[in-house]
Amino acid sequence: MSLPALNSLFEVARLRAAAAEKHPPQIIYVMLFGLGLGCSLLVGFGMAASAGRSWIHPVLFAGTMTIALYIITDMEFPRLGLIRIESFDHFLTDAYEQMRSVPIVNSAR
Repeated sequence: MSLPALNSLFEVARLRAAAAEKHPPQIIYVMLFGLGLGCSLLVGFGMAASAGRSWIHPVLFAGTMTIALYIITDMEFPRLGLIRIESFDHFLTDAYEQMRSVPIVNSAR
């Protein structure tokens, strides 16, 4: 009787463990760093050629890069940042409740 509940519990736990092990490849972080460095170089050359200094462009660039890196890191570690996954824990609690509601049959006679 409790075999389907145990099966679903183990399946949810296995899927959850597999999802926790998925991480973006390191090349993504290297490419983001390279993109930031390249864009900074272009912004620096553009600002050096102009007579006046514009503060809005470096601030917007730094803000955009910070937000992008924060979102990627937050998705990498979903239990630590603003993006939370505790709402998905109800699958495990439902399977646990199904296991508790099944009556235990004594097979030893």
